[in-house]
Amino acid sequence: MEDMAHQREPSCQMFSEGFQCDVIVFRFAKKSHLEGHMATHTKQKNHACDICSKTFSRRSHLRLHLLKHTGERDLREELASTGNSPVT
Repeated sequence: MEDMAHQREPSCQMFSEGFQCDVIVFRFAKKSHLEGHMATHTKQKNHACDICSKTFSRRSHLRLHLLKHTGERDLREELASTGNSPVT
């Protein structure tokens, strides 16, 4: 059974210390960071892969996923394991 707090409609409120999530006790310095966080409560996945249609709640997660399709992710992991990882 889901926690009742996750069933409430999330909102963002500005406090002197930052933007407060009203579902859990957590604050963010930037409104955009709170908005990204709120996707974890709403289960929204608005970012879809054009190649395989897998969906993600954060655009940064989609970008990492896309590396699987290009093979770049495998190359980065291989270089990191040999200690020859490029500086990015």
